Amino acid sequence: MIIQPVTSIADGIGRALAALCAIGAAYAFIAAFALDVAPEAGWLALWQKWGFAMFAALFALLALRPRASAGLWELAFFHKAIIGLAGLTSPFIPGAVQAGMIDFVLALILALAYVLTKGWTAWRRA
Repeated sequence: MIIQPVTSIADGIGRALAALCAIGAAYAFIAAFALDVAPEAGWLALWQKWGFAMFAALFALLALRPRASAGLWELAFFHKAIIGLAGLTSPFIPGAVQAGMIDFVLALILALAYVLTKGWTAWRRA
């Protein structure tokens, strides 16, 4: 994989934000192994755990190659924004508001990183 050079301070900050998202998702993946999950929630917990791993990898790709990942910024932002809004508007589901807040903040961080790295220019290469 070719890592793109940092081209400006804004680019470096945007990449650092994407890397922070990757670290957070990797931490959530690792922490998920320590959770005590009821048998009836086992499949959902497994799906969630590997979702954390997938997003850790996705955010790492965005940090390393922000202008060579057409569509990945937008997909990650859309997912985090929708899940964040769903969680924030589901107060009767245990843990939904807290998880929704985290995903909504991630969406905001991703939007800022997208602007700082000029992630939309990936479409010029596609």
